[in-house]
Amino acid sequence: QVLGLQATTSGQAAFITQLTTISVPVLEALLNRTPVPRGLWAASFVALAGVLVVAADGMAAVAAADPAATLPGFLLLGLATLFYTLHIVRLGVWAPKCDAIPLALSKAAWELLFS
Repeated sequence: QVLGLQATTSGQAAFITQLTTISVPVLEALLNRTPVPRGLWAASFVALAGVLVVAADGMAAVAAADPAATLPGFLLLGLATLFYTLHIVRLGVWAPKCDAIPLALSKAAWELLFS
């Protein structure tokens, strides 16, 4: 994600990262073979629309100038969003089975080790 942030605009980064609000419920629904509740769809799209409104000016300026210049960052952030989605879904499975403090310490240790 850090490399993607260096290679694109903050508006594009915010929009791409905010896609987790849609990708997480969709992935969970696919894995659990259950539909996404309508209220969750609505909340996800309202959150995404809010980020789009905030980021629209910067994204329009990039599109008018040279969109290919930010493509590597866009792709890296998309990949980071995918991995973050997988992380959230996996954490949703494991969190109810673990004590909160050891889980949080383990998560922080791995993040420290790999950052």
